[in-house]
Amino acid sequence: MRNFSKALSRTLRIEQLETRTLMASNVTAAINTAGDLEIRGNSQSNVVAVTQFNSGVWKVAGLLGTTINGKHSEKFEYISGMNVSLGRGNDGLAIVKGNLDGALNVRTSSGFDGVAITRFTACSIYVSTGADTDAVLLADVTLQIPDMESDFAAQTQGEFGTAIFNTGSGDDYVLLAKLTAPDVCVYTNGGRDIVGLLGVDACDSLSVNMGDGNLDILAVAYSSTPVANLSGGGNPVDSYLHARNSFEEENVTGFQFTQSFDAYADQLETLVETYLPLVQQLPGLGGLPNLGSF
Repeated sequence: MRNFSKALSRTLRIEQLETRTLMASNVTAAINTAGDLEIRGNSQSNVVAVTQFNSGVWKVAGLLGTTINGKHSEKFEYISGMNVSLGRGNDGLAIVKGNLDGALNVRTSSGFDGVAITRFTACSIYVSTGADTDAVLLADVTLQIPDMESDFAAQTQGEFGTAIFNTGSGDDYVLLAKLTAPDVCVYTNGGRDIVGLLGVDACDSLSVNMGDGNLDILAVAYSSTPVANLSGGGNPVDSYLHARNSFEEENVTGFQFTQSFDAYADQLETLVETYLPLVQQLPGLGGLPNLGSF
């Protein structure tokens, strides 16, 4: 009986320690004096989801044990921009649907981090994921330049219109699909990196620098820009794959292997045009896009 009591006491102490560890993954969220939403994590692994309702209210929720200001979620109204800093740890951020008049700035530090942004508009986007293996996904994102005569434009002149992604060292993965912005810049630095651009419309310029890693792969399709500067870093064996792009000026350096897939894209488009109407008749698949929408 005495041994059983000791075992029970040990079990209770272990459960209490696990509870304290779970609550340690807390993220703070508040609106600063400039009207921007500040989301700050800690050295634990933080997983955060952000969305904007049709009413205009923003919801910040914690996932997988992460809390927001000590609670499951928080709601905010009337924000101009958003600054997210998740610090060290294996962090995840998902922004699903939202419209900002100001800028979105996302920073993570070391750790295996993931950032996903979809159905989103802002005046600029800056994403920096730091060291280690990271993944960045954007889909259906537009940068809108504000009215130059507005007070907001006067305060942020020279800062809007650019989408910048810097994944730091490590083996990184970047996929940008249906992104529209005046300028798009991707820097992956060292490591074996894979970057995919599908339907990227950079009104002024598109820049990609794969860094000094080996076996980097850059794939660009159905994208357009007046000036494209694409660099593989010059290390073996970096590859550049492309299909159906519209670049007025294309500067490609540092890739040992380049391959056009225009002919295959033509065949794929023919197949899609033939069979998509039949597929769209299936229940739940009526909203499928065609390749021409990219």
